[in-house]
Amino acid sequence: SILVWVLLLISFIFVLHDVVKMEKAVKKNHELNRLAHLDELTDMPNRYSCDKLLREYEKGSELTGLGVSMMEIANLQEINDTKGRETGDVLVHDFAEILVKCSKKYGFVCRNSGNEFLAVFCDCDNEKMDSFFALIDEEIKSYNANASHEKLVYNHEKYMNCDEHVETFSELARGVHKKLH
Repeated sequence: SILVWVLLLISFIFVLHDVVKMEKAVKKNHELNRLAHLDELTDMPNRYSCDKLLREYEKGSELTGLGVSMMEIANLQEINDTKGRETGDVLVHDFAEILVKCSKKYGFVCRNSGNEFLAVFCDCDNEKMDSFFALIDEEIKSYNANASHEKLVYNHEKYMNCDEHVETFSELARGVHKKLH
């Protein structure tokens, strides 16, 4: 009977050890997944997530009502050059927070690259996209009213498939990128 209890205790210790190891592995896997899908500076979906979304639309999803917007911080290079990259990073982070807040009722927004952000909205027309931009403008006006940080200036363009009638998401993304630059 003592031998059975000792074996049960040893078994329990090994099970407990395995549970602890699994918990650590799950946490590490969660962190790796977060790093793979989220931009480190902004904590918003990164370029990989944008590409993943693009692949979903390339698989033949309906593009008829899709609207795409690309935005960039117009004064970021100047801020980085005069005030330093850390100040520029604060501006990028704050702009990302504004975009996430403003896009909640519209659709998906992600950081496309260093200075570019991409928004993708389903069932989108020009009025809906213009409403999104008006909301961003209002938030930036409020942000810039605070004198404790650098002013934020941004550029944006939209590419509406209701107007363009392209057949792939790649064409939408290229179109809005070309209009912005």
